[in-house]
Amino acid sequence: TAALFAVCLVTGVMWGGTDGRKYQNPAPMHPDTSAPDAWGYTWVKSTDPGGPTFRWVDITTRGTAVTGLTDDNVVGPFDMLFNFPYYWYTGNRFKVGSNGYIQFDPTNIAYAPGPNWVQSPNTALPNDLMLICSGDLVLSGQAGAGGQCYYWTNGVDSLVVSYINVTEWEATIIPANTHTFQVILNKNDSSITYQYGLQRGR
Repeated sequence: TAALFAVCLVTGVMWGGTDGRKYQNPAPMHPDTSAPDAWGYTWVKSTDPGGPTFRWVDITTRGTAVTGLTDDNVVGPFDMLFNFPYYWYTGNRFKVGSNGYIQFDPTNIAYAPGPNWVQSPNTALPNDLMLICSGDLVLSGQAGAGGQCYYWTNGVDSLVVSYINVTEWEATIIPANTHTFQVILNKNDSSITYQYGLQRGR
């Protein structure tokens, strides 16, 4: 089934959706509430009144393929070509994690789902995971693994990172279980938008 999502950090506003989320950490990074966090960010689901409208951005023909994503790893950094305000600092380079996240964090730590996820945001490193569809996902390196990841920047104010038909791991690869989702950063309103396409599997 398709799900409609958006998560936007907008100087005091975070919009988000929860339908169809593949996995959630036992202690979610963001509480399931629209009350402001410690920095004043809130969110609203696309199914809420006044929530964002689902508008998938197809970058498969104009974006750059992210290669090297396997199991529980992170690749990059990649240049955004603009400065993006995020909580208490500004980022202009990002990394892509195989388990459905991006980050500005300069370390090379990869994150795997489970009870040891770090709290994000956090004033201490590692501190800035954007958990788009956090789960145990595998793009390559194992039999049956598959999927693609792309990023695109206009070099001025917008970045899109898309995961397309990425396989999940549940004790083994399940080729039929795939997940499609993307994140969009917009410098103009400091927004982060999460969108979720077709989700096959749990």
